[in-house]
Amino acid sequence: MIRTASGFFLAVLVTYSSAVICVSQWNIASVMQLGLPVSTGARFAAAFHDLANMLGIYLPVISIGLLVAFGVAWLLIKYLFKQPVILYPLAGFVALLTVHIALKLVFDVSAVAPTRHFAGLLSQALAGGLGGYVFYRVLQSRYPRQ
Repeated sequence: MIRTASGFFLAVLVTYSSAVICVSQWNIASVMQLGLPVSTGARFAAAFHDLANMLGIYLPVISIGLLVAFGVAWLLIKYLFKQPVILYPLAGFVALLTVHIALKLVFDVSAVAPTRHFAGLLSQALAGGLGGYVFYRVLQSRYPRQ
């Protein structure tokens, strides 16, 4: 139980961090397209600012999305498809993809600006996949070698 909880916590942190850093750098790329120079220090400052200031909104959304997705993946692993190395990253990927599509459909707004473009949406989904892989790696001792 402790391994599962710590794995989930770590997966959420990895997903949140990588997703927010992608958002931050995507936004900076948009500024640079306007012809404005952006220093490396400004890139880091923007990333740290976004990491600190998206905690209250984006972290809970990611946590709920991953909780549901990993629960479904666990059921599939237990009863049908015994491939956790595939299912947990896929669950994380689908969770973030679903979160952003659902927010767009329900509120008719992209909650995170880069998700207005396919590449930005893909970067968020990949962050979820990375979190799913981290979750699998923490739980890896539970599953026999694939």
